Amino acid sequence: FDEDRKKSMDDHLAETERMTFQESLGTVRQRSDRLARLAGTVARALGADDSIAGLATKAGLYAKADLGAGLVSELSSLQGVVGSEYAAAEGMEPEVCAALACQYDVSRIKEGEIVALALLIADQLDKLAGYLGIDKAPSGSSDPFGLRRAATILIQASGLAASDFGGYEELFDHAVAGYAEQSIEIDTDVAKKHLVEVFEGRYQAMLEGYSHDVLESVISGADSSDLLDPASTEFRAEVMSKLADSAELVQTATRPLNIVSAAIEKGNDSFLEVGGALSAEGLDSAEGAALLSAVNEKFERAEELAGSRSVDDFVQLVKELDQPINSFFDTTMVMVDDEKVRDQRLALLKVTGDLLLMAGDFSKIFIEG
Repeated sequence: FDEDRKKSMDDHLAETERMTFQESLGTVRQRSDRLARLAGTVARALGADDSIAGLATKAGLYAKADLGAGLVSELSSLQGVVGSEYAAAEGMEPEVCAALACQYDVSRIKEGEIVALALLIADQLDKLAGYLGIDKAPSGSSDPFGLRRAATILIQASGLAASDFGGYEELFDHAVAGYAEQSIEIDTDVAKKHLVEVFEGRYQAMLEGYSHDVLESVISGADSSDLLDPASTEFRAEVMSKLADSAELVQTATRPLNIVSAAIEKGNDSFLEVGGALSAEGLDSAEGAALLSAVNEKFERAEELAGSRSVDDFVQLVKELDQPINSFFDTTMVMVDDEKVRDQRLALLKVTGDLLLMAGDFSKIFIEG
């Protein structure tokens, strides 16, 4: 401790230039520059102003400086704690010191501590981007780099955000960009693919209050931006768990999804080009027109409810589609010979399915009997 105190935090930071983070991912010193940049970006995503974002940037820069200190080399469990003490003795801002102290432990961060939260998130994102980008994804029971734990920390950390920051997809892109700026080669596509897979696995392990088929429906029916947004994933799991109680509704909601999927598999995919040309007149069906009206009326509202995480209102909105969907199928044949009419009707089912998929893939729900 006495020897360490003879050096400044900048001196300790300089020591990390001789330390390798990972042989393909540069030095610990390079990582510090990435964390500085990324922590500031994360802080802004969490709603911080320039002043707080600046503190997060500073915390990122010095986060790993104590790895160059003698005390940490003797007692590695003190990583972060030592850096926090040395930073405080040097007169750094309390927010920076607190962030250094709890960068490895999400349970020590309280809601509203944006600097600490931003550093913790940046640390895990940088780690995941690097290792996954060089194809070091966990496999089976093997996870030597603790990447599942990193994803777990990110999922836990999202619950501490004071505002809806939109999940991790865009922030992960920033993490990947940090490596590119240092001319460190990682595969962006491989990294994103593995990240989604790791998050999927973590949801299966962490969202214990939901059945396997509900989680499968939520994961199957989501794109990467939803899967990398823990708040969105848990919202959809809650919605789907309530909707899954009605076997009749599940069967109704599954029909549009199955018919669209079957048409695409058989090569009847020209309906995908209908787009804005979908019209009540083109459907040649009063019930089809009624369903189109209901979907158009509810689509924007569904997006709003999903954004505000209004579970019960979203559940009610989906239930209100039950009658127009059933009426359409009771009276209207979809796969008619007239290609234009067929494409209109398939396009209607596609947009209906898109709305339903905001909750999840109903075809994954198990119906007893």
